[in-house]
Amino acid sequence: MATPNPQVNNDLTTIITAIITSSVLAAALTKASDYFFNRIDYKRDYYKKIIDKRLEAYDILNKSLYVSNGNILNSDSTKYNIIYSSAKDFYLFGGSVQDAANLRIWYSMETANNLMEFINYFSLSSVNAKVSIYTSDEVFHQFGIESFNRFDELKNKLEASIMKDFASLENVPKYLESFKSGK
Repeated sequence: MATPNPQVNNDLTTIITAIITSSVLAAALTKASDYFFNRIDYKRDYYKKIIDKRLEAYDILNKSLYVSNGNILNSDSTKYNIIYSSAKDFYLFGGSVQDAANLRIWYSMETANNLMEFINYFSLSSVNAKVSIYTSDEVFHQFGIESFNRFDELKNKLEASIMKDFASLENVPKYLESFKSGK
């Protein structure tokens, strides 16, 4: 019977050790890369959901502002916004803008601030001194004439900030950072 060669046993042990070591290393690298790529996928999906929520909020805001895109010209060449046609139109517009304001967390800080300025000007609390649901249409028309320039100015400012937001909507880290900095 031949004696086992110690060199063969050493070589076999080295090969088995190398196989086990490389298997463990491969498993660790696979696990680490899975964690890394899953984290990237999670972040991408999270950003995608934020963008979708923001788009929904901007859609509601745009729809509420769209209602106020018309102006009425009186026979004496004075103008007022269509929302001042009647109490019903006025309060419907106010309600839709308030619904959009309830989603202001999804807007940029600039747009949220412009929206609140617009609402504060337009708000029922500041208007109640002049109008109510029982006020005649003529009084609404007059209020619309008096507030035409300021209403348009604030609306245009709000729409400009919305357009600015759309230019950087995909920049979710900047949007999230604005909450930390308050800007």
